[in-house]
Amino acid sequence: MRKSVLLFMLSAVGMMCYGQIPVAGNGGGQQLCVKIDGWCYNLNPQDRTAEVTSGTSEEERAYTGMTTANIPGKVKYKGNEYQVTSIGYQAFAFCEQLQSVTLPKSVTQIRDMAFARCTSLRSIPLHEGITQIGFYAFFGCSSLQSVYIPASVTLLFPGVFFECSSVRSYVVDASNPNYCSPDGVLFTKFKGGPGWLLYYPAGKTDKEYVVPDGALAIMVGSFAGCQLKKITIPSSVFTISEESLKDCRYLESVICYATKPPKCEKNVFGETPQKVPRFYVPKESIELYKAAEGWGTQYQYFPLPDKRSK
Repeated sequence: MRKSVLLFMLSAVGMMCYGQIPVAGNGGGQQLCVKIDGWCYNLNPQDRTAEVTSGTSEEERAYTGMTTANIPGKVKYKGNEYQVTSIGYQAFAFCEQLQSVTLPKSVTQIRDMAFARCTSLRSIPLHEGITQIGFYAFFGCSSLQSVYIPASVTLLFPGVFFECSSVRSYVVDASNPNYCSPDGVLFTKFKGGPGWLLYYPAGKTDKEYVVPDGALAIMVGSFAGCQLKKITIPSSVFTISEESLKDCRYLESVICYATKPPKCEKNVFGETPQKVPRFYVPKESIELYKAAEGWGTQYQYFPLPDKRSK
């Protein structure tokens, strides 16, 4: 029950915050829900494609207890062959014993929450040809240590790697048009460089991190659970999103070079932070930070420890 409620809440939050997540069209054809050789599929008779699902009903969890998933690339049903092109909504969610997955090269999309809370999953074999990874697709996969994102992935939906607490690095193919990973940190790409900071790897053991000049935003949950003691934010950053510094129990100081306070959303440190670091800002801007919405007097402000031209 608790698992179902959590997944429903994640889905509902996604709809409210980001709208309906697009899914591959079925070309207007009626889909068939079948089980073949232990795998559950939605089959599309019109374009002969198949999507791996969690079961033949909303309640079924066909893969509970599975440790290795070698997903076939093609399936035959009533004399017709179907190509497996997607991993469906919540298909493997809460398969807590699942350690490894092999995706067929025909897969182009991984749907919302497809592998959510697969806490034993150690790696994600994302191949060239995958184009979209859905909302919270790998949420809570706490055993992942590295993530490779091929050039073909052009859309990562929000929350895709949220609470992946053991990841030590994100590696994006250099030719990917929309994402990049300087120093193992996952960003959107903006004018050829880092734009929105999506995820700092929580399993990385560095104690200090300097957000690259030109970065635009610190996104929801981006530093959640990190081991950093010090974060430096350049003046180019205009937004610090909610829960972006959640559960940063080692964080002692945040250096912010913006003379005009960037937008600071509520609950940057989570709803019940155990520790709030010191903020170092330009001396002439301390009063502006104290008066700014989202900042205010809830934080301690100190003059920058040294000068740095921007």
